[in-house]
Amino acid sequence: MLEDANDPKPDMDGVYNDPDADLTLISSDNIAFKIYTYHLGTSPVLVDMVKSLPCSDSIISFSDPQMEDSDAIRYILNILHNRHSLLDVDHLGIFRNTIAFVKKYEMLLLEPYLAYQLQRYLDNNGGKARYVFILAAELDNVSIAAAAIQKGAQGIFVQNNAKSFPDKWFTREQLNERERLKPHVRWGFVDGSWMMDPAAWPLWELRRVPFDYLSALIRTHAKFPFGQDKSDDQDAAEYFIRLMDDLKI
Repeated sequence: MLEDANDPKPDMDGVYNDPDADLTLISSDNIAFKIYTYHLGTSPVLVDMVKSLPCSDSIISFSDPQMEDSDAIRYILNILHNRHSLLDVDHLGIFRNTIAFVKKYEMLLLEPYLAYQLQRYLDNNGGKARYVFILAAELDNVSIAAAAIQKGAQGIFVQNNAKSFPDKWFTREQLNERERLKPHVRWGFVDGSWMMDPAAWPLWELRRVPFDYLSALIRTHAKFPFGQDKSDDQDAAEYFIRLMDDLKI
């Protein structure tokens, strides 16, 4: 039995609810996952947290409403248990939170797998290249970011009044800001667009993109304006890589 944890609900599909497991993770939205401690071996931070628990306690509670909710934790556990983790447009927000979780808890061994998933998604869904670029930047993967530029550079500015951004892509505060500003935006709402031109992105999205990636993207767009010359796509991607090489010296 779990003790005094606001009655957390067990993992809904029962996969991570083994009564013999020795550790319970409680997500920020109060879902309990019972797992074996050795599954956290890829995270030195979590291993240290487990070691610091009182002998009578086997519970780790998370609090961040984005990166530590039940969807992100389940995605992580699926990877750790070699279960299939679907990556499609509806899961990109969860994937973004998963990246943040992996970075926070230094799960470096999972980053190549996340990069592999992201590259496969781009290969099959080039029309959402803007999302891939941002995720690649947060993973700090220059080659995938460049591939996203090559696939997405042909997009042009269009009016976008549909809810096309992935679930959980924006924080709750950003969604509130979006609703507050929506009546006053005259140039079109494009926060769900796949366009690569950063001038078409909402300001609250720009603030979340790592500065070096955003700077290199802006410089690339200035030299090879996206959406104007399809023959420049490869040159734009290669130019972006050269800029990133310079920034990382």
